[in-house]
Amino acid sequence: MRYGRLGRAAVLGIAFALTGWTQFVPDRYIVALDEPPVAAVLAARGEKAQALRTAAAGDQRQRVRTAQAALRGLLAAAGATVLASVETVANALIVETASAPALLEALPGVRAVYPVREFFPTLDAALDLHRVPEAWARVGETEAGRGVKIAIIDSGIDITHPGLQDTELTPPEGYPIVTGDPDREHVNGKVIVARSYAPLFRNPEPDPSARDASGHGTAVAMAAAGVSNRGPLATITGVAPRAFLGNYRIFGSTGINDGTTSDLILKALDDAVADGMDVVNMSFGSSLAPRLDRDVEGQAIETASALGVVVVVSAGNTGPGRNSVASPATTPAALSVGSSANQRRFATAAIAGEDVYVATPGDGPAPDEPVTGPLRDAGLGCTALPPGTLAGAVALIERGICTFEDKLNNAAAAGAVAGLVFTDERAVVIMAAGSATLPAQMIGRDDGLALQTRLADEGEFDVTLRFTQGPVPALPYPVPSFSAIGPNVDGGVKPDVLAAGTNLYTATQRGTPSGSVFSASGYRSVQGTSFSAPLVAGAVAVLRAARPGLTSAQYRSLLVNSATPYPAMVIESGAGLLQVDAALRATLAAEPLSLNLSEAPGPLRLTHLGEDASEYRITVWALGEGPPLVPSRDRISLNPGETAELELFFDSDLPPGSYQGYVIFADDAAGTEARVPYWYAVPTGVPGAVSVAFRPESARPGATVQAFLKVVDSNGTPMADTPLTVSAASGGGSVSEILPIDRFFPGVYRVTLTLGPEAGVQTFHAWAGDAGLAFSINATP
Repeated sequence: MRYGRLGRAAVLGIAFALTGWTQFVPDRYIVALDEPPVAAVLAARGEKAQALRTAAAGDQRQRVRTAQAALRGLLAAAGATVLASVETVANALIVETASAPALLEALPGVRAVYPVREFFPTLDAALDLHRVPEAWARVGETEAGRGVKIAIIDSGIDITHPGLQDTELTPPEGYPIVTGDPDREHVNGKVIVARSYAPLFRNPEPDPSARDASGHGTAVAMAAAGVSNRGPLATITGVAPRAFLGNYRIFGSTGINDGTTSDLILKALDDAVADGMDVVNMSFGSSLAPRLDRDVEGQAIETASALGVVVVVSAGNTGPGRNSVASPATTPAALSVGSSANQRRFATAAIAGEDVYVATPGDGPAPDEPVTGPLRDAGLGCTALPPGTLAGAVALIERGICTFEDKLNNAAAAGAVAGLVFTDERAVVIMAAGSATLPAQMIGRDDGLALQTRLADEGEFDVTLRFTQGPVPALPYPVPSFSAIGPNVDGGVKPDVLAAGTNLYTATQRGTPSGSVFSASGYRSVQGTSFSAPLVAGAVAVLRAARPGLTSAQYRSLLVNSATPYPAMVIESGAGLLQVDAALRATLAAEPLSLNLSEAPGPLRLTHLGEDASEYRITVWALGEGPPLVPSRDRISLNPGETAELELFFDSDLPPGSYQGYVIFADDAAGTEARVPYWYAVPTGVPGAVSVAFRPESARPGATVQAFLKVVDSNGTPMADTPLTVSAASGGGSVSEILPIDRFFPGVYRVTLTLGPEAGVQTFHAWAGDAGLAFSINATP
């Protein structure tokens, strides 16, 4: 089926067709009222979160409740049921009704109606990578994050884990806060709030308390603010070990309530701000990201930020395609976090002094204890060696000619205590040892040749073969393929910053084996932007405790614009890799954090937060081809607390393509730098890629479902008007409609599919110009 242009009447009819879509919850809506929420009124007066307990806040809260009470009566008369309300960062009622949303929007006092959407979840060496120990040395590890309260909006927190207990902490006055008496057992000196939103879950939850039945929330909480504790593989500590935690459970049990919904998110954020949380972590997202003015969660984040709360959001595990950042990480006021690789992985290894080589054990004996001996070159090892030639040694053997079994038996007969085989041009494999009983590992060819060269140069040296998992150094590059990248839905830079998102060793829940992040030991390696975000949330807490009194925007800038450059496009890495120690020393705050030159840019506002006057030298580092951005001046001098504006521009017209880089502000006297990334895309007008924004993984044979496809050019700029063709390639399915919904979701088309009658994987092909995509849905009875 093929799509051309959609007429105006059809476009106007899209607004209330949303509720039939796959990623929307049937008959559930967020009804926003005209009366502004409490936080918005306070923020407009320049107040911060502490003002939520003032008489002025109480007066506005009463006005909000009065407006809600009037609307409740109208909704009841229309047959709608009110499930919950929010009043702090949004003024809205969460309702359930079979009535058309147009009827709700027509009621007096209603500003907008939003269909409820679905969302899904998306530390030790990571601390070194982000210079956390240096930050601790600056403020004291026992003070890192002290007094700051971090809300974990997630699947719950297992407070029985030793990493989430601190007997030296006492909850502040007014805490703990719990949903009800059953949740009092889910708070302690460290975790001071326990709220569960299980009554609003889509399916009945076996345990409706704030307990973590998944493990995702426990892992996230540990990364942000866990105390030092020892697991089987390593000792781990969260970034802000002295911060308090708030538990806001919006995800249920694995296999029952895997996802959550936008109304729960809104309610939890509203409660977190009202509860006095300083930092909020959201490690989840929706790959179907709406325009900013259609994102109700994003609007609430903007309001929370204006009141001084820093909201940290994972960018999403929807990479590597461009324009893949998930909502609500698309929100400008959200501190959006992508993943870098970690500088450590866990693996079996061969260790030679300071050199550590990842090694793969064979299928023969694997001792519990490491095997150590002098390394001796045994060549190919295919012929018998004189007895005693390898006595007490680790034999270095080259792959090839004969079997692994023969090589290992010959080495053992010559007295070797272990074998270290390096491969030829083929990949490393698990060696079939057969009858051989010699412990052995295989390493890569380059590593083996390096060891041979060292033997020739130095003579014998000891090596240790470790057959159990342990830490192995790694490079923190590149950006993992799962990490979502920009440009953002508004054409700007997202994510804002990177933090480690692979091979993170963290805490897990131990009580529910069916949980998605479970380990009987209570520890597990995880990956994903879900676990990058809490590292940044913890960094916010460390910074906030050490430098109180700044605005949310200033805290975000100090962390983002002090990041170290990362070898990637700015739409992959933002400002770069999180550096907590640099953020503590930084003195320049930029607003905005990055420059979106695809829109008409305003000036860059710069505020000096140092105690003494400073002069900043301004340079531009352009990445790739094309001219650099031009600043209106090359130096700027600022007194403490002073703000100045800087204009930036390109001095020539640019052809289609993307232009990116950093504006660098160097305080040479202090030895600090701030880097503001910029991005400018000139649309090509030619489709560059088709991707899946959302599709069901499975459905019944013969079922009619919706898939959401996104078309972008080679820059990642959404294309709304390009013809899109979708057809069934296997399984006997069909396509009945292709509807552009760019008005709501940039560059996205809703495709209505009917699966074929037979069970099995059914494949569909999509084309926009020369850009194509194959995607599948599993038809299961």
